[in-house]
Amino acid sequence: MRDTIHAPGTEGILPDLCVRQSQLKVLAQSSLRHVWHQYLSPDRREESTRQQELGTLTHALTLEPEKFNDAFRVAPDVSLATIAGAQTLLAWLTEQAIDLFLPVSAPAGPKLAELKASIEALQTLLAPHCTIVTEGALADARRMHAELWGYPQIARILAHPLLRTETRIIFRDSGIPCQSTLDLHIPPCAEYPSGLIADLKSARSAHRATFLKQTEQLCYHWQADFYRRAFEAYYGTTPPYVWVVVENTAPFCANLIACGETLCEYARIEYYPHLQTLAGALASGDWPGYEYNASPAPPSQWMARRHERGEV
Repeated sequence: MRDTIHAPGTEGILPDLCVRQSQLKVLAQSSLRHVWHQYLSPDRREESTRQQELGTLTHALTLEPEKFNDAFRVAPDVSLATIAGAQTLLAWLTEQAIDLFLPVSAPAGPKLAELKASIEALQTLLAPHCTIVTEGALADARRMHAELWGYPQIARILAHPLLRTETRIIFRDSGIPCQSTLDLHIPPCAEYPSGLIADLKSARSAHRATFLKQTEQLCYHWQADFYRRAFEAYYGTTPPYVWVVVENTAPFCANLIACGETLCEYARIEYYPHLQTLAGALASGDWPGYEYNASPAPPSQWMARRHERGEV
């Protein structure tokens, strides 16, 4: 369980009533109803890609290694296109369920479709209790973890005696209750007078220019400004912010990239209207879908440039 700290004046505020930066990104690209569906609906389900799985594993190995064995179960790498592979995975899942004292139904029939249905049912049963990963994904995540420690400037941060990991800060931004969960941070100290925030990211490329393009697309600069405001609300200083980036494909290179002040200034301008909208929805409980826009849709900038250059 992550550590939770409260900025002055926020004691007693429940995390579920706080705005999160990830919600701002969802709202910017969709609607309030999508935010409710992804974060607050009792029927929400989380699905992940292999890249996301690797990111989750690397986070766990780097930030909370002592909790890894309790949180994850490593499944055998098998092909579900064959009956033998499906039977192997089903037997392994059944063992995990029995180990966790969960109810297990009767064995599946011999057909592949029946085996796959039983596998899906067991995966759903196990989901609230542990995260299932494959042997191959774990091997890649260990290589990513080793690359992080092999980068001297990153290792210096990871080995700092005052380093805190997975820390949730409850704070107010313009009076609005908010929460931020910092991957890695160092409180103000002699080495870092204003403190330091380090955000662990996995990406296809850790090249500086490529990652900064991804930063704009995925709103990582919003996260940087939001997290720095949380830090300032609790510690009273505005820290430098760095991205600890490791690639999720071979050769799994790592890089350390600092977030500039101008990026944070732009972020504030971009996300603040969404912050106000989300605060209103949390207060009212009203989560509408898209609003009707009667104005004709203009061409995109990309389409307009193609026509201007005669590329059609």
